Amino acid sequence: MPEFDVIGSCNCLLCLKGPSPMNELYIYNPFTRDHLELPGSTLDFDKEQVFGFGFHPSTKEYKVVKIVHYKNAFSALSVRENSTVKRSEAYILTLGSSGTWRSIEKFPYTIIRWPMSIDLADEKLREVPIPASKDFKGMCGLVVLGGCLSVVFYRIHGIIEIWVMKKYDVRESWIREFCIGDYVPRQLELEPDVDPSFSLSKLYDRRRHIKVLCLLKSGEILLEYMYRVLVSYDPKSGTFQDLSFPGMLNWFETSVHVGSLNRIDTLNDMQTAHVPSKFFSNLISKFHISFKLTCR
Repeated sequence: MPEFDVIGSCNCLLCLKGPSPMNELYIYNPFTRDHLELPGSTLDFDKEQVFGFGFHPSTKEYKVVKIVHYKNAFSALSVRENSTVKRSEAYILTLGSSGTWRSIEKFPYTIIRWPMSIDLADEKLREVPIPASKDFKGMCGLVVLGGCLSVVFYRIHGIIEIWVMKKYDVRESWIREFCIGDYVPRQLELEPDVDPSFSLSKLYDRRRHIKVLCLLKSGEILLEYMYRVLVSYDPKSGTFQDLSFPGMLNWFETSVHVGSLNRIDTLNDMQTAHVPSKFFSNLISKFHISFKLTCR
């Protein structure tokens, strides 16, 4: 899947976006290889889209969120001062519904510039408060660590800061919990050049190429470097460890995902199928990993 992007992982399912201008979307279970295609959409040349995927435990519904905004339409000042500015629009597709996108709200922001959340229960957009004294210009990613919303910053000299919101939606609960120093994995020192067969869009669609993946039960942080190396970082000792396992590819993109053998039959019916023991044995063999990574 060199050209597919993982929109999100939720309740054992992945949401994938294809490479064509139609922005085709799929719900996919990598353990059973079942998939469903969702309605795509075309865009005018001056618009862009970003997506999200989630599940709400109260409504028991999976939902895909789509934000459509204009390219370079406005700055932070013009948003608040100019009421005639072009507005972004949020859409939601509920799995198991009629299978159509519903417009839920228009708002004067570009989604890439302002931290924002959508409550999947009432489908309302909300601004997420940031620390009042913190300069967020270096923000380069959102991640969930230990069940808390976290923001990743890339500073000079290769330093990574991770700020964690200990109590959701409370500005005062933001703390700088981790500061990771500069590190170059041995594999990147030995083989620094880019593989020409790897999708260049994967390398240049993000400002930085160090990805914070998850917090392990050991307290270590799992990182991905340049789509090529997995690294664990111990914040107590400040040490790094390069990770590898049999059959690991030279180029990859990592997503945190919990597996399941539940089959996807229709948008309305994601039922559990009978799985033969032989299939399960083959699955365990195929996904064997020589080191244990347990996320919390």
